[in-house]
This record gives sequence, structure tokens and C-alpha cells, in this order.
Amino acid sequence: MLDSTMVNIAINKLQSDLHTSLDMIQWAITGYVLALAVAVPVCGYVVNHIDGKKVMQWSLLSFGLFSFLSGIAWNINSFIIFRAVQGFSAGFITLLMTTLLMQITPPDKLGQLMAVVSTPIILGPIIGQYLVVQLYLEQIGTGFSMLIFR
Repeated sequence: MLDSTMVNIAINKLQSDLHTSLDMIQWAITGYVLALAVAVPVCGYVVNHIDGKKVMQWSLLSFGLFSFLSGIAWNINSFIIFRAVQGFSAGFITLLMTTLLMQITPPDKLGQLMAVVSTPIILGPIIGQYLVVQLYLEQIGTGFSMLIFR
């Protein structure tokens, strides 16, 4: 879910880079979230038939590959498709991370595990938005970043 917020920050830049409308960019956001939701029941089925560790490895590889492809998308259609597959992979990763960690963690260490796992979930949107504004949007000028951080 964190990755879907990153696109929201760069909507205007994506519109100009991909020469498209806001409606089409919103399809990329919607496609990501819908694919993530569809992945939930599919992941349960797949893990019942294939080792969870292998599914996690393939999900991480797929997420990374389609993140890269989203970054070099040549038009809006490819961007939407890449983001949807990335969202599907993210759905698997989200579920499998918790499931696999719970399986290998001793019961007396579950509290510590939840603290470690929840920290990136809390800090991710804050740090991610800052990085996107500072590293990505500064290329088009500092005016926008100054509006956000006043």
C-alpha cells in the first residue's frame, strides 16, 4: 500500500512525462490497489500448493522487475500494466512477510517482531514522500518543494 502513495506525489510529473491526462494516471493508481486486493485470495491458494519461501522470492523478484519497468515505461498503457503487476506482487509480499515471520518467530518474541515490522509501515510514507519531493521533483524546480515544506 505504501507504494501507491508514491505515485500520488508525482502525478503532475507523470502526466507531462507520459503525455497523458489525470484520468489515465489515476488508472495506474487504481490498477495497483485493485491488483493488490486480488492478490490476497490468490496468495492463499498458491501458498497452499507451493512453498511459501519460493513464492516470496518470486514475488520480490517480480515486484523489483515491475518497479524498474514502471520507471522506464514508454507510454501510459505500459505504465498502467506494469503498476498492476507490481501491485499484484505487493499483495503477495504483504501477506507472505507476515505469515512467514510468524511461522519462524518464537511466541515470546512476537511483540518485538511486530514493533520491527510496523516501524517501516509508519515511517515509509513520511520518508518516501520527502525523498520523492527532494530527489525527483527538484529536477523540475525548487518552487514546488518549497510550497510543501513551508
